[in-house]
Amino acid sequence: MTDKINENAKSNHEFKPYSDRYLKFLVEELKPYVDANFATLGDVENTVIMGSSAGGILSAYALLEYPHVFGSAICLSSHWIGIFQSEDNPFPGELINYVDTKVPLLSGRHRLFMDVADTGLDLLYHPTQRSIDELMRKHGIPNGIWKTMYQTNAEHTESSWNQRLPDALEFVFNR
Repeated sequence: MTDKINENAKSNHEFKPYSDRYLKFLVEELKPYVDANFATLGDVENTVIMGSSAGGILSAYALLEYPHVFGSAICLSSHWIGIFQSEDNPFPGELINYVDTKVPLLSGRHRLFMDVADTGLDLLYHPTQRSIDELMRKHGIPNGIWKTMYQTNAEHTESSWNQRLPDALEFVFNR
């Protein structure tokens, strides 16, 4: 995917994601340390990763790459377009292809909560979010495992995500 993004990006900067290194740190260093030194419920069902905007993409990626570690992902206003241009942007298509191959790995013990606002930057995310929703249905992923909320009167801001968080937490923890 990186090659296609670099090829089509209208920038002098090469796209070099560091997400795999970050997730490796979370899975191999941080989570084991926290579980060993604090009173946690460290099993898959109680391990949730959450993010907003680019962190929303990373949270979905973490769940799909490490389903044996993360039981749930909360993805608020995920920046599904990857970069800030929609023309000749290969990122959404590559992302959809990736999700198409990984989503069948989700089981009844996983939860994926996604949301998108109805204003500003989030309006650019709607086409990709609808495609991801369609992939979930295509693969027969039950509604109890995933949920997308199309938020009204919401924004791409921390204060808006804070207001939307209770719905996400209720979905992932009410099994």
